[in-house]
Amino acid sequence: VHIAYVVRPTGYTIYTNGSIAGSGTYAATTPLLYNQTNPLRIGDTGGGDSRLNGWIDEVRVWSTARTTAEIRAEMSRPLVGNESGLRGYWRFDRVNSGVTPDDSGHGFNATLLNGAFPTFDVRPFGQ
Repeated sequence: VHIAYVVRPTGYTIYTNGSIAGSGTYAATTPLLYNQTNPLRIGDTGGGDSRLNGWIDEVRVWSTARTTAEIRAEMSRPLVGNESGLRGYWRFDRVNSGVTPDDSGHGFNATLLNGAFPTFDVRPFGQ
C-alpha cells in the first residue's frame, strides 16, 4: 500500500494508492508534523508501545505540498534523490551500524530502533 500524507498550513490530505482517502483542517497555529524539541519518528509515535507492526519500505519528505498528479506519477518509481523540494529520502535498503542514509543528500540519516531492520526488496510500488 502506498500512503501519502500531504500537509498544508491549515489542512491535510491522506492518499492511499494515489486516491484521496481522507482530509481535514486545523488551526494555522497548530503544529502538525514538526516540533523543534521532537525528532521525526517513522512507524513510532514515541509514546510507549505505539509502534507500527508492519513494513515500511521507503519514506519521502517534501518541502512542498504534493499534488494528486505528482503523487500518482512518482509513487511507483524510485527517486534520484535531487528532485526539487525533496527534503528527506530513506529507502531502508542500506544500513550501516543501525543507520540508513538520507538519499536526498541533506544528511538527515535515520537511526533504526526497537528491532527495526532494513528491507532489501527494491521493487517499485505496484510490482
